[in-house]
Amino acid sequence: MVRASETELSTHHPWIAWWLMGVAGLCLLTRLLPAGLQVPNLAPVGAMALFAGARIPTLGGRLFPLLMMTATDLALAWMYQYPPFDPWVYASIGIYLLLGATLLRSTESPWRIGGVTLLACGQFFLVTNFGAWWNQALPYSYDLAGLFAAYAAGLPFHQMTLISDLAFSATLFGMYAWLSRVVSADERTPDARAASAWKETR
Repeated sequence: MVRASETELSTHHPWIAWWLMGVAGLCLLTRLLPAGLQVPNLAPVGAMALFAGARIPTLGGRLFPLLMMTATDLALAWMYQYPPFDPWVYASIGIYLLLGATLLRSTESPWRIGGVTLLACGQFFLVTNFGAWWNQALPYSYDLAGLFAAYAAGLPFHQMTLISDLAFSATLFGMYAWLSRVVSADERTPDARAASAWKETR
């Protein structure tokens, strides 16, 4: 397993993490497309939350995925009269953040990141479909049979959630690791060291 210090991974070149989050945030705006143009459950918000918890140390940075969800929920309510702010979805995104902050802050291991992504995706399926059963999104019975029926109804959508989480997590964590190394290598060049020393003497 490749490990590094928490400080190195979460605070070194923070602008890279913010830039990647901004690009992913633009992808999240696809939620505003008409339903016929969307692929259900293909969205970066889960991976964004996992990445924010792992690589952005500030509270504002970690809340960015939730703020983007809030903004797009409000837009959807205004544009299409969709009911906003599903508490089960927001709770699940919060768990993504928590998993990133507790399990991924000091690792760059693709296996660990992939494993935690699978864990996060699994809890999203369990939490949100429990919410669908509890809130009677369909006329489920309030018993184990109804709960299992809610989970069965959610299975066709889970495949795209899994693909989305794995693809966006691989992109965000992979690009962050690569760009951090590129920038660090540039900073170690003689010209960069000389410029840094000149600034320190001013």
